[in-house]
Amino acid sequence: MFDVWMRILQQVPDSVLWLLECNPEATQNLKNEAQLRGIDANRLIFAPRLLQEEHLARHIWIDLFLDTLYCNAHTTASDALWMGIPVITCPGETFAARVGASLLNAVNLPESIVNNLAEYEQLAIHLATHPQKLQQLKDYLNENRRQFPLFDTPRTVKHIESAYLQVWERFRSHLPPAAIQIAPIAEIPEETAAKNRLNFLQNSAIEPSNGKIQTQINAAKTGQNGQINASAGTDIVRGEFASNLRHKSRTILNPPRQAVTVDRSNANSEEISVIADRDFPLWLKEQKFSIACTTYQTSRLILIGAGAETDRISIHWRIFDRAMGLYCTDDRIYLSSKYQLWQLNNVLESGNLYQGCDRLYIPRIAHTTGDIDIHDIAVDKNNRIIFISTLFNCIATTSDRHSCKPLWKPPFISQYINEDRCHLNGLAMVNGEAKYVTASSKSDVVDGWRDRRKNGGIVIDIASNNIIVTGLSMPHSPRWYRDKLWVLNSGRGELGYVDLEAGKFEAVAFCPGYVRGLAFWENWAIVGLSKPRGGDNTFSGLELDDLLAAKDAESRCGMMVIDLNTGAIVHWLRFEGIITELYDVQVISGVKKPMALGFQTEEIAQLITLEI
Repeated sequence: MFDVWMRILQQVPDSVLWLLECNPEATQNLKNEAQLRGIDANRLIFAPRLLQEEHLARHIWIDLFLDTLYCNAHTTASDALWMGIPVITCPGETFAARVGASLLNAVNLPESIVNNLAEYEQLAIHLATHPQKLQQLKDYLNENRRQFPLFDTPRTVKHIESAYLQVWERFRSHLPPAAIQIAPIAEIPEETAAKNRLNFLQNSAIEPSNGKIQTQINAAKTGQNGQINASAGTDIVRGEFASNLRHKSRTILNPPRQAVTVDRSNANSEEISVIADRDFPLWLKEQKFSIACTTYQTSRLILIGAGAETDRISIHWRIFDRAMGLYCTDDRIYLSSKYQLWQLNNVLESGNLYQGCDRLYIPRIAHTTGDIDIHDIAVDKNNRIIFISTLFNCIATTSDRHSCKPLWKPPFISQYINEDRCHLNGLAMVNGEAKYVTASSKSDVVDGWRDRRKNGGIVIDIASNNIIVTGLSMPHSPRWYRDKLWVLNSGRGELGYVDLEAGKFEAVAFCPGYVRGLAFWENWAIVGLSKPRGGDNTFSGLELDDLLAAKDAESRCGMMVIDLNTGAIVHWLRFEGIITELYDVQVISGVKKPMALGFQTEEIAQLITLEI
C-alpha cells in the first residue's frame, strides 16, 4: 500500500502526503521508508488529532481520499464523503476490507471501487492530474449529500423501524426466527461499474494539468521494525502546500458558531481559521454578491463567495506581497502590492464556469510603482486609476515612465517628499471624482502623524482644501454612500458618518477591533477589523484598548455586517491563526463564487484565452 502511495507522489510533482499524527517513532519510520523509495521526507506532513468539528473543517484542503487495503477506513471515510471528498477503495474479502465499498455504494459512486491496486493507482493519478474532473465529483457529493442513503437519516430510521416491525410480527405469529431484510441500497452490477470506470478514465476531454497536488493520509502507523501498517485512509489534496502553500479555492462547511480550520501544515505550523455566524452563508447566497478583502501582514487577496449549499461559503486566496488597496467591479480587480499596482481581469463569459466559479480573475496589467505605500485605490469617471500614496502624502495616478504622477496633496503638506508626514490613507469618490480623503494628522514633518494617533485624525474636502472634521483617531476608508460620507474612526473601533453641516463625526456602531476597510450592500455596511500588530505600537495605546477593556472584549480580525438604520451587527466573519490584519474590503455585485490566478503554480502559464 505504501509503495502505491509513493508511486502516486512520484507521478504527481510537488505533491505532499498528509498523515494523521501518531507518535514520534512512527513519524520517523514513515519518513525513513519514504526516503528509501526516493521521496523527500519533507513531503510527508503529519496532522495533529483534533476535535471532530476541527477535523471536518480541515477537509477543505483534501481533493481525494485514498482508502487503505485489508483494513478500510470507516468513520474517516464517512467524514470525507460528508465533506464532499471523493474516495477510492479496493475491497478485500473480510468485513473490515469491504467497508469502503459499502460506503461508496451508499453514495452511489461505485465507479470509485476498483478491482486491484493497479486500477487504484491509475484512478488516483488520473483524478489528481485532472482537477476539473475531480471537481465534478466533489460537486456531485456536495449537491446530493443529504439524498444519499449513507446520510439520509430519516430514511435509515424508517428502514430499521420496518425491520423491527417485521421481527415483532413474526414473534406475534409464532413464526420461527429468520433473517430480516432491511431495505437495501441498490447496487450497480460490477460489470456496469467497471464499464463506467473505464469511460471515466478514457473519455475525459481534459488534458492532465501539472497543477501541484498534495496527498493527505488520515492515519498510518509503523512498528518498531519499520514495518508499515497503514489504516484509516489516504487523502490527496490539490494545491501548493508546506512552505510553498500560497492559495486555495475550497468550499467550507460552516457549522453554527464553530471554526472552519485550515491547517497550513507548513514549516511554521501556521494555521488559519474562519468562523462565521450560522446565517452568514445563506445571507451571502441570497444577496447574490461576493466579498473581496486584502490582508496586510500575510499578503493575501481573499475572495469570499457562496457555496453550493446554504450552510457553505467559498474561500479562495492568492498571494500578492503586502496586498492593501482594493477596488472591484464584476469584471476587474485593482490591487496594490508592495511595489506594484495590479489589474486582474475576468476571462469568463456570462454563464460560464471554471472549477465551479463564475468569475476567474487573471493578472493582466501591472504598474511598477516602487514602494510608495499605496493605500486606497479607485477608478474615476475617465477610467483613470487613482490612488493614495501614503509615503508621498498625495493622491496620484499611474505613469508610463515614472513611478507615479502626483495629482493633489493636502494644503498643509509643503512638498512632495517620501516621508509619510500625515499618513494620508483613505479616498472617497463622488460621481466618479475624488472628493474626500482621510489622514491621521495634519503634520508636515517626517512621521509626525504617530504623535497624533489618538485624536489628530482629519477628513479633508479635496475640492475646497478644507478640513471638514477633526479630532478623529486614525480614520480610514471614507466612502460616499446614499448621500452620506461614511468614515471608520479606526482608533475607537467606530463606524459612523460625517454631518457635513455641523462638521461632526456621528458614530453608528462599535466594532471589537481596529476598523479598516469599508464596503456597502443594500442597507448594510461591511466593516473590516484587525488585531493589534505584534511588535508594533501603531495600533496600541489607542482609546480602542480602553473601550474593549470596558466591554471585557478582545480585538478581532474579520468583518462585521452592520445594519445602517439600527447600528446592529447582523452578521460576522472572523479570521484566526496567521491572519490578524485586514486592509480593504470590497463587494463584487452579481458574482456568486469568484476565484483568481496567481503566480505560484503552472496554472497561470497553461490557462490561455483568445480574443476573437
